[in-house]
Amino acid sequence: MDSGGDDLDIDPQPVGVRGRIVALSDNVFGFAATLLAARLVLPIVEGDRANIEVLFDRFSTIGIYIFGFLVIGYQWWRHHQVFDRIERADTWLILINFVMLACIAFMPYPTSVLGESQVRVAALLYVVPLFVSSLALIGLWLYARRRSLTAPGADGGQHLLSHLLILPGVLLLSMALIPFSVTAGAVAWIALPVALIGAHLIDPADDDDPPVRARRHRGHGTVDHGLERLVAYSDGIYAVVLTIIAEQLGGSEAEPPTDGLTSAELWAQVQSQYDTFVAFGLTFHTVGLFWSVHASIFGRIVRFRTPLLWLALIHLMVIALQPFGLSVFLDLGSADSSAATATYLLFMLAASLTLALVGWYAEWGRRCVAATTTHSQVVARRWQSATAAGIFCLGALIAVITDDGNSGWAFAVFALFSITDRLIRRRYPDADDLPDEAGFATT
Repeated sequence: MDSGGDDLDIDPQPVGVRGRIVALSDNVFGFAATLLAARLVLPIVEGDRANIEVLFDRFSTIGIYIFGFLVIGYQWWRHHQVFDRIERADTWLILINFVMLACIAFMPYPTSVLGESQVRVAALLYVVPLFVSSLALIGLWLYARRRSLTAPGADGGQHLLSHLLILPGVLLLSMALIPFSVTAGAVAWIALPVALIGAHLIDPADDDDPPVRARRHRGHGTVDHGLERLVAYSDGIYAVVLTIIAEQLGGSEAEPPTDGLTSAELWAQVQSQYDTFVAFGLTFHTVGLFWSVHASIFGRIVRFRTPLLWLALIHLMVIALQPFGLSVFLDLGSADSSAATATYLLFMLAASLTLALVGWYAEWGRRCVAATTTHSQVVARRWQSATAAGIFCLGALIAVITDDGNSGWAFAVFALFSITDRLIRRRYPDADDLPDEAGFATT
């Protein structure tokens, strides 16, 4: 008869409300950040303009996407710092958190509007909900302290509060300037990094090592809660990206007949999308490889650092752009195959390079990785990063130098991934020997 696991030498605990709040918040933040890129669409080509010129018209919109993604990432970082010190939750804390999440979930809409218009209303539509979310985050921290919901010994409250006040202060300045000039309101954002640097110089408390770092016990060791939350946030964005890629598998834009498609018509429609299915499979596989490398890197990281967080967010920002890169390839490939293919591969190159930066930072001087990480594992991962970047560069170069219609040869370089991976594994046999459960023994 099943004993229900009672023979295990553990103390069963219920799923805590605080943990569910954090998980829900991470999902909302991650989905909102990814939807920013999902709203990037190519406009309809007018006249005799080359299709690739349309992509250059999107550069300003892509810039706004980058800005919006980093702003949401900043709010997620502050949310993490607040809940790193909160131990318990009650109904009012949940409600305040929902107010903040509502504002974050709303952000993809004003970001898309801001990308298409520079009018004052569009700018205010972007700033106001962000300001409300900042106030809600401050309210979360003040309420948690007032109701003694913080962890024992979680001091440093004034330091955290002073940092939480920076963004709403910048937003107030921006809102005051927008009625006079949208450009002036945008320039006001420069005050954010300036204020952050100034606050650090005045009060150089280490955000990476707060007085109480929430940790989860596992076996004979502990897992840094900040690191664990960053990994969960990353997995959420990867999952959304992998799902959004499938949106490219749309049916024919033509209106279907009222009596439905016949088998022959449906089969013809499927055949007409052969290139789309191949591109979907290739993109899904490549993003999956990026996740695999991401898991390999974070499988050895045991220490959370703020620079690591921001490098990881920049990588996730580029990963969220992969569905847009796929749409560029599918929508513009028929008219300008070489340029569209090169652009598609350059998006992948950017993801590869940003992921390499995460690994290089974590492994440099062993500032973040486990002590059990061997030198050969570090060298092998660097070789993997270098060869991946080289393969994407080679593919983009082949796409540029080949004639339209023959740029598909650029994708032949993907076969090199298997070859280089085998060579690296043969040279460094322990390259993929990842510790189980982040290196902590289990009993």
